[in-house]
Amino acid sequence: MTHPQNPHARRTLSTTATRWTSALSAVALLAVGGCATHHDSAEQGNGAHPTASLDDHPTTGAGPVQVPPLTAPQPAGTGVDVVYEVISDASTLPSVTFVDGNSAMQQQAPTTAPWTKKFVNNSTYVILGLSAQTNGNTVTCRISVDGQIIDEKTATGKYALVICAAPS
Repeated sequence: MTHPQNPHARRTLSTTATRWTSALSAVALLAVGGCATHHDSAEQGNGAHPTASLDDHPTTGAGPVQVPPLTAPQPAGTGVDVVYEVISDASTLPSVTFVDGNSAMQQQAPTTAPWTKKFVNNSTYVILGLSAQTNGNTVTCRISVDGQIIDEKTATGKYALVICAAPS
C-alpha cells in the first residue's frame, strides 16, 4: 500500500522487512549452530560418545576394522537318534527320498530293499520325512526317534508310493 504523501513508503517498508527477515535468519542459524556445538561438547565432557552414522567406519592405524562373520550357536545337547526304514515285497526300490540330519532333502535311486538310514539330528526343531516307491505291490516306511516309532505307513498296489513324516 502506498502512502499518498510518500510514494516511496512501500519500497522502504519492503526493504525494512527484508532486513529484519535476514537478521532473524542469521540469529536463528547462530543459535542452532551454537546449540549443536554446545550439545556435542557437553556429551564429550560427560564421557558420552557422539552418535555414529552408517557412513562412519571405525578405523585403526592400519585401515578399517575387520568384523568377524556371524556364526550360528552350537546346538545344546546330544540330539536325537533317527532311524528311517523302508520294507517292500520287491528287492529294489526305484527311489527313496528323505530329510537328513541337516534338514536337507536327499534321494537314493535306485536302491535295494529293505533300506535303512540312521543318523543323529541336533536341530532345535527336528523335521523328519521319508518317501519310497516300490516296483512290487507293497511298501512300508517307518520313522523312529530315540527308539520310539513315531510314524509308520503302508501302501499297496502296483508301483505303490508311501510317505512318512513327523515333526518332533
